[in-house]
Amino acid sequence: MVPREKLKFLTVVLSIFSLVGSVAYIAYRLANERAYREKWRDYNDCGI
Repeated sequence: MVPREKLKFLTVVLSIFSLVGSVAYIAYRLANERAYREKWRDYNDCGI
């Protein structure tokens, strides 16, 4: 491979990894928030 082609390939791979990482982080945060709300739902329902 020519160095320019390697650079393009590396840029595409890094972009894909950062996109996948961002989506995974958002999914993790949403799941974490949902679990937190579920945990405290019982306490909110009983009036504490």
